[in-house]
Amino acid sequence: MATRRLLSLLPLAACSAISLTLAAQSTGVTTGDLKGLVRDTGGRALAQAKVTLSDDATGLSRSVNVDGNGAFAFRLLTPGSYTLTVESPGFSTKKISAVGVRLASTQDVNVGMQAVEASATVEVVGQTSIVDPTRTQVSNTIDTNQITNLPINRRDFTSFSLTTPLVAQDATTTSQGGAASGSGLSFLGQNSRANNIMVDGLDNNDVSTGSNRTTFSQDAIQEFVVVADGYSAEYGRAAGGVLNIITKSGGNDFTGDTFAFYRSGKWDAKRPFSNGVTAPFTQRQFGATMSGPLIKDKLFYLVSVERYNTDDYTNTAYTPAFASAIQSASGYTLHPGIQTWNENYTTGLIKLDWYASAASHWTFRYNAAKEVNGSQLGWGGGSGPLGIQDVTSGGSRDITDQSFSLANLWTPGGSFVNDFRILGSKRDHNLQSLDPNLGPSVTLAGQATFGTQRFLPQVRTEKDYELFDAATWFTSKNTFKLGMDLMRTNLTGTLPLQFAGVYRFQAFGPYPTAFAAFTAANPYGGQG
Repeated sequence: MATRRLLSLLPLAACSAISLTLAAQSTGVTTGDLKGLVRDTGGRALAQAKVTLSDDATGLSRSVNVDGNGAFAFRLLTPGSYTLTVESPGFSTKKISAVGVRLASTQDVNVGMQAVEASATVEVVGQTSIVDPTRTQVSNTIDTNQITNLPINRRDFTSFSLTTPLVAQDATTTSQGGAASGSGLSFLGQNSRANNIMVDGLDNNDVSTGSNRTTFSQDAIQEFVVVADGYSAEYGRAAGGVLNIITKSGGNDFTGDTFAFYRSGKWDAKRPFSNGVTAPFTQRQFGATMSGPLIKDKLFYLVSVERYNTDDYTNTAYTPAFASAIQSASGYTLHPGIQTWNENYTTGLIKLDWYASAASHWTFRYNAAKEVNGSQLGWGGGSGPLGIQDVTSGGSRDITDQSFSLANLWTPGGSFVNDFRILGSKRDHNLQSLDPNLGPSVTLAGQATFGTQRFLPQVRTEKDYELFDAATWFTSKNTFKLGMDLMRTNLTGTLPLQFAGVYRFQAFGPYPTAFAAFTAANPYGGQG
């Protein structure tokens, strides 16, 4: 039994000054900025203009007056669609709809006003800029349209990262399977365990292995940013890359969607070593997401659930005669032929958004997941130094994961903004051997492997607590930000390496085969 307590303190850009026209870092990791200039048809600044920005989903709005140069800025906005309205005495009112604000980006909207004698309103449709000229980090945004429409296996939205430059699938044996799997994503050639995966600006990593924790349906994702290099201090805790994910929120309209997916192995090609056997395979996946108002213009909800279930098989292709010989020599039972197993997970998310005032936005999120994989450590196979791996050399995984977070974005107006977040999470990870007898691990080189895998069983519990706060001050030319990210991890678990014993046999001396050395009880290396 081992217990580890990890404490990390990350200072954020302590009093960093940034030019107003290059204030990309002020956006934060869960928000975006919108700024622009108001000019007349001759290109002169309109110093008396009033600019109002309304959230299309919630109907909430903010208003600012332009400065002497006709410049305006809206800071730390929730990514989404907005309507911008500009008013100035002696000019027609300009309304720009469908102005998109993207995560961790600054959107520029420059407004040209036309002088009129009578009252008039000009309406135009805005357009989200794909390129953010103020961004200093090497990153790409995966938006709702891509998440909704691009096909992806198992609806694992983190796999969309592979569509961006500088990100590749980690091909190492520990990338996504095995006893210590990573995230499976390699940024600029870095190990997949070196990444930082964030949800709503808070940690979502298994600190033991560096893998992504069980999350939730892709239908609950608003968008996310894939940061490969040059990220700001607010991301931190990564030698590789960063996935910065934000979840959707409810609005004044009731919305919902549901899906169901079914796949049968009857339509699949025969697998290697299957001896013509039709795969007893089925994959089922279904879920639903709903959102809407609890109190119009004030309190909103989003609920999302998803279920994945697969029945699959693995073929151990050694002959029954070989299995019988092992049984006769040692009494150990092997399992030739088709062995079935199941993988499933259930995820759920509840999110509440409460606008206590125009200046105070509170967010509460709770998500939970249950995951079972009957073949987390696989078996089967054909030739190779380990030979055919019996089902008893494999391992199953059972995970229960849950977390809650509370956040407040305070924008009292003027030149000050405060961003506060807190997280509590717990992950129970149980990795067990498929050998019911927990016998020693035995390898007959090039012929067979059976018995308890040497890294099993593993049982651990991880509890994480995170506190984040960042205060930002704006002046006419500079942005100052000061903050901290404090995280505590309490990790308790066991790793009984080779606890059941490891024995290896091969052909040598008087033994022409590994099986002959095994029947003579003469291993060439082992631990008991």
